[in-house]
Amino acid sequence: MVSMGASGESLFWIALMIVVREGTEAALIVAAIVAYLRRTGYDEYISRVRVWVNVAIVCCFLTAYVLIAFVNGIGLSHNQHIVKAIASLMAVAVLMPMCDWAQGCASASKWKTYINGMVHGTLVGGRRYALAMATFLAVYREGFEIILFYQALSADIDDGGWGEIPLGFSVGVIIIAAIFLLIYYGALRIPLTRFFQLSCVLIFLLVIRFIGCGIAELQRIGYVSTTMIAFLPTVEILGLFPTYETFIPQALFAVMEMARLLRKKIR
Repeated sequence: MVSMGASGESLFWIALMIVVREGTEAALIVAAIVAYLRRTGYDEYISRVRVWVNVAIVCCFLTAYVLIAFVNGIGLSHNQHIVKAIASLMAVAVLMPMCDWAQGCASASKWKTYINGMVHGTLVGGRRYALAMATFLAVYREGFEIILFYQALSADIDDGGWGEIPLGFSVGVIIIAAIFLLIYYGALRIPLTRFFQLSCVLIFLLVIRFIGCGIAELQRIGYVSTTMIAFLPTVEILGLFPTYETFIPQALFAVMEMARLLRKKIR
């Protein structure tokens, strides 16, 4: 049987890094939209952006409440393991294309093209509600990803570790609020290339972790066999477990990512 319990400290830092990464991306998008509106003389739309950012945040908390109520309502611990496994593997499916997208936004010109493409068409066409929806989705998407990743992260909690994820979330929210205000008022300029490069590294590590944790959950209830690897250590924070069933998919993903990076460099 694979031991799934992670230390409280590792859960805190993972929860914190998830919020900071996703929240910083949302803050960058919203600040860029506001800057674009100011630059192009559409200041009257800025108040709408603020409203829909708040609506998106409220919807994120409502979504989290509904998801937690659903998972808790399942009742049977056996089914909860299945839900945790599904959440982990869904997180992998969401994360895998994110690295490619992050690399695509790693330069100022590409980021500007992305923001302009998001906002310009809605303004030219006079579609106010389209701009509101673009703002809402930009924030809600990041919030929903946090919810999904946290649900996957909960698969690795011992009975005494529940407090670390809310603590990491709370600290992360404070950091993101400060980052957003500094960006919004022009006191902070985040180097896009470095931010998205670090994002790719974090995404890679989260995929590795969630692959391991998702399969390990299925091993706990006997849906996947457990074949131990004597020489492989357990690394809690990375979701590395000494079994062939968890290690081989993780190794395949790492090889695929290295091959993709080599192809891009050759081009």
